[in-house]
Amino acid sequence: MNRGFARLLLGSAWLTVAIPSCQHPCRQPSLPPPPPAVGNPIPVPGPATPYALPPQGLPQAPPAQVPAPAAIRGYEPPLAVPSEPSWGPAYGGIRLAPPVDSFSAPPQQGARLQAPEFSSPSPSRPAIGEERAPTPLLPAGIPQFAIAQDQVATGLKPMLDGIDWLTQNGYRTVLHLRQPGEDDAAERRLFELRGMKYLSLELSPQTLTRAVVDEFNRIVGDRTNYPLFIYDKDGALSGGLWYLHFRAVDRLSDEESRARAARLGLRETQNSIQGDMWLAIQKYLSESAR
Repeated sequence: MNRGFARLLLGSAWLTVAIPSCQHPCRQPSLPPPPPAVGNPIPVPGPATPYALPPQGLPQAPPAQVPAPAAIRGYEPPLAVPSEPSWGPAYGGIRLAPPVDSFSAPPQQGARLQAPEFSSPSPSRPAIGEERAPTPLLPAGIPQFAIAQDQVATGLKPMLDGIDWLTQNGYRTVLHLRQPGEDDAAERRLFELRGMKYLSLELSPQTLTRAVVDEFNRIVGDRTNYPLFIYDKDGALSGGLWYLHFRAVDRLSDEESRARAARLGLRETQNSIQGDMWLAIQKYLSESAR
């Protein structure tokens, strides 16, 4: 037993000494593979500088070109040149010069604009926003033309342009106050050819009767005759009948009837037909009061 145990110990000691001294390749330890080679080695930082340098090998942008400042010049106002249509037509290859006022002179330095002057509106023209009643147009061919009442006008004997004016303004009827025996065929033809109704009434200071006055009042009151125009030779016959019409029909006072009839031709004179007509009116009033 002791002899076998001793042999075992000797064999173990021999293996311990013999194994480290083995040079067989299978017994050599394996080393780790070397690291792969790097293409661009990491650059070693150089010494510190007060400013950063661009990296080597990279393209650099060219410096920006700063435009030089333009030369400072004084202000020169532009001259207004007329456009092509403002020039005159060309004759024989030569173009006419434009009118003088087509150019505008440049403003002068130091010039000051003046405030516009506002003038008061002319009395003949109404101001803006002011309403004024329209003025009726008066005919030039009818002397002493006047409006006696609504739709009824009076005046002296009209001329040809006055007759045309009556037609153009829609007058339907004319009443001619004439002396007894006075021929009116030509005047009747002038009015009837223009489509107007012609009426005639004979009157004089000696023939002023109730029948004549009633006929005058009937024609004036008949609205089928409107618009109506009444005329005579000098205004005496028309003014006298209008005075009696204001007294009898409109019931106006003597003073007011005289004022309105004077505007239509009545004159209180002591001679000619005007004076005779006024005396006939006084006689008519006195006989009517009985």
